[in-house]
Amino acid sequence: MFFFKQKTAYEISACLVGSEMCIRDREGVSLDALELPEARFADTALRRCGLTGAHLEKGAFTRVRFEGVRFSGASLAKSFFTDVSFVRCDLSNTDLHGCSMTRVLFEDCRLTGADFGEAALSDALFTGCACGYAQFSRAQLRDTRFERCDCAGAAFHELRWRALTFEVCSLMAAELFKTPLEGMDLTTCQIDGLIVDPPSLRGAVVTAVQACGLAKLLGLIIR
Repeated sequence: MFFFKQKTAYEISACLVGSEMCIRDREGVSLDALELPEARFADTALRRCGLTGAHLEKGAFTRVRFEGVRFSGASLAKSFFTDVSFVRCDLSNTDLHGCSMTRVLFEDCRLTGADFGEAALSDALFTGCACGYAQFSRAQLRDTRFERCDCAGAAFHELRWRALTFEVCSLMAAELFKTPLEGMDLTTCQIDGLIVDPPSLRGAVVTAVQACGLAKLLGLIIR
């Protein structure tokens, strides 16, 4: 187990033993471009730190709080997150493909272009996040809630979901091909330009105004 104070990414990489890290509530640490696959992070908080372009694939994160951390362009693919919160973090274009996330919070985060493809999320909350053009295709979302999020242009192809909620979100030009929407309430969302195949629309809950906008997908002419 390794403890560090204000070390550079190179110094940390050179000193790690068994790819295990214990970071005790560090602030302002620069770990940009760190390469540390299969690392373990537990019971810690990182604040205003840099992990831009870092490689942390197949890591394990347990009871970790990230606050104001810059992950943009980092790879955390196939990692495990349990009881983790991201607050005011920049995860734009971050690779989270195939991750497993349980009891996670994304609050006021930038997730533009982030890749959650084939990830498995359970008991997750996204609140006040910028999720434009994020990729959730073939993900599994269980007990997951998006509230006050901008998901314009995001891809939700072939989702497998249960208890998925969008509350006061923008889904303008979002793509939901082959994602059954039966029982999903979209009445508080902006769905102009929603891209979805007609069979997937069956059973979705929308307002009368939204239904008029979706009618053209069904080949209907409203006069």
